[in-house]
Amino acid sequence: MKVKIIITILCFAIGTGMVCLGFKLFISPAQLEMLLSKPIQFHLYSILWVIPVFILGGVETFALFRMVYKKNIHVYDIVTLPFVVSLWGFLIPFQGSYIYNSIYFKSKYKISLLNTTSVYLVSFSVPFIIAGILGIVYSCLVKHNNYFFLVSVLALVHPALIYFLAYFI
Repeated sequence: MKVKIIITILCFAIGTGMVCLGFKLFISPAQLEMLLSKPIQFHLYSILWVIPVFILGGVETFALFRMVYKKNIHVYDIVTLPFVVSLWGFLIPFQGSYIYNSIYFKSKYKISLLNTTSVYLVSFSVPFIIAGILGIVYSCLVKHNNYFFLVSVLALVHPALIYFLAYFI
């Protein structure tokens, strides 16, 4: 039991060190000063807004793995995985979240890298589809901007186009 506690503390210390290193490497002093100049209420509202959005991302991952591979993901993973994935996306700027997701699901749930990649691509495409739909509605109802409308259509169509091409090729 003591070994498990020591490993947990060590993992927490390494994670904290990596976050500090990430802040040191990727955030300029001007950005840090701007971040610290905001009132605590601003940060509290931001956190209260982000937590449900991240948990919805975990529910999306759960639903995809449940529907496609008939695998149950633990509630702990549904709640914490989006936060950790976002952290790895910050620490490894190019697809760090994908790398972490793949390794995590392969080691814990015995899901192959190919299957993890397919679920990752679907979960990556869903926000584009939602943004495309909302952009088209906004463009038609509020702003009659043709360029915004075209970008929204492209955001809506590109995931469907990828699936269409994959099906017929």
